[in-house]
Amino acid sequence: MKFEYNLSDLIKRKRYSITLSIPKSSKWRGIYALFYQGKLVYVGQTTNFGYRLSTHRRKYGYELEYSFYKLPGASVKKLLLYEAIYINYYNPPFNVDTKVYNK
Repeated sequence: MKFEYNLSDLIKRKRYSITLSIPKSSKWRGIYALFYQGKLVYVGQTTNFGYRLSTHRRKYGYELEYSFYKLPGASVKKLLLYEAIYINYYNPPFNVDTKVYNK
């Protein structure tokens, strides 16, 4: 499976405050990053972005920012692969249970 995105794309995308803007659409699927004080702290994948973001807000608080890379046609397997690639590359501190992708 070819990795189709540049690793820095997610990190360089526009960031939004988790307090002010949780998307209304829960149907978005893709890869997201959470930032605290400008530093990457978490990378994840989701098939329900609005719900997943609200769980992070409850868990980590309101001072986070996020960026999102929407991948509408991506399978869960592909999302897990991309998540593992980002986590292994950036090693964010909140990703303590790093998933290992097995072919």
